Amino acid sequence: MKTYLILILFISSSFQGYSQEEKKEKKAKSTTKLFYKKAVKHYRNKSYNLSLYFLFSLIKKNNGVSKKENKLLTRLLSQTGTLPLYLYDPELLEQINNPYISLHLANHYFKKKDYKKSMAYASSVPDSNKFYPEARLIIGSTLQLKNDPKFKSYLKQCIKSAHKKSSGAFAKKFKLYYDLIRENCQINYARELYSKDKYARSNAIYTDIPKTAFSWPYLLLEKAWNYYHLKDYNRSLGLLMTYESPLLSSYFLPEAEILKALNYYNLCLYNDTAILIEKFFKVYKQRSLNLRSFVKKNKDPEYYFNFIDKKLSNKLNNSYVKSLKNQLKKKLKINLHYGSFKKTRKEYQRLKAKGASKRDLEFLEFTMKKMKQRIGRHVQEYFYYFINQINFVASEMFNIRLEVISRKKDLLYNDKTLVAKRARGSLENVNRSADEFFFTFKGAFWADELGDYSFGLKSNCKEVDKNNKE
Repeated sequence: MKTYLILILFISSSFQGYSQEEKKEKKAKSTTKLFYKKAVKHYRNKSYNLSLYFLFSLIKKNNGVSKKENKLLTRLLSQTGTLPLYLYDPELLEQINNPYISLHLANHYFKKKDYKKSMAYASSVPDSNKFYPEARLIIGSTLQLKNDPKFKSYLKQCIKSAHKKSSGAFAKKFKLYYDLIRENCQINYARELYSKDKYARSNAIYTDIPKTAFSWPYLLLEKAWNYYHLKDYNRSLGLLMTYESPLLSSYFLPEAEILKALNYYNLCLYNDTAILIEKFFKVYKQRSLNLRSFVKKNKDPEYYFNFIDKKLSNKLNNSYVKSLKNQLKKKLKINLHYGSFKKTRKEYQRLKAKGASKRDLEFLEFTMKKMKQRIGRHVQEYFYYFINQINFVASEMFNIRLEVISRKKDLLYNDKTLVAKRARGSLENVNRSADEFFFTFKGAFWADELGDYSFGLKSNCKEVDKNNKE
């Protein structure tokens, strides 16, 4: 009797255990369906960030993504952009084979200097995908850092594919995106030629980038360095003079001041060099102190977000900070991220007006906060970069000033002087190719000729005895 009782109890407990496991499985399936159902519902209601939240919750629960879920993920990210991906753990994202995710991880690991992972994810983006040009840029840039000559083929693929996709883009923002990617690939190739002392070939690539490009104002400086190394100091100075144009008044590149001083120094126009250096210390030292004081007082990344937000106060009394703000507005990457934030803010405002649940609103508030911090850090880094640039330039300017003093002393001790008198300049001193025109410049800027100016200063480097000056 006891034996039967034990057997019955064992069978009963086995059925009970099976029933509990079955219940768990059913519950898990139910949760999975619920998460997916909510993700689809929010997608159809154009609440894309909330849809992403439920979809990623599902992916985390299942340790993977189905084909159907991945398709929805692609649709969502095409609306939100990649900025929301910074909210999620890279280890979770690594489980997903999706071009948006792959590009995000490639950029993430490139910044972390984990080039092996960065290249692996960039390589997984197929040539049919809209992110293919940027993926080629990442691979080419990585190989370039490793001095691998294969980088050239990847940059060429980037240029070709970006040009093709730009031509077929309907939306203005996508056309700008592809144009910027193509320009970055061209710039990287030009910089490689510069590093190999192939200055003329480097400038030929820069010349292919139109003046309407976002990057063009910054390329003037790089072209000017090429002309400097080609010993065409007049052309280098002319390019740098372009920054004085009212059209480029919001651009300030401290490095350009060094190059101006070096050009004057190599023409042996020491008085001009000294005047430029004194002007730099008088004007930009104060700018550096103002900027340093500004960033020291304002450390919260969310504060810097306000520099590109429409709600930015116009009460800034620091003109230099204002000029940096204007430059930031023209940064395409920041604009794309800001576009993602604005969409999220609209989603939040719409759902709040409809009386959405507290949990949903809190998630969107958290999302916006993280987005603000991410964008704000980009802006903050830009400010710190300029502080470091000014300090670097100040150090270099001090060294050039010492060289000028030394040269003047040498002339004095050797009873020598320099032959030429400082004059306005002449066409005879301008190097001009057959397809370049010459226009006299009399205190005005012409937009069409920006980036094509040249000084006509004569070199003053010939030494003569003071008593027998020619």
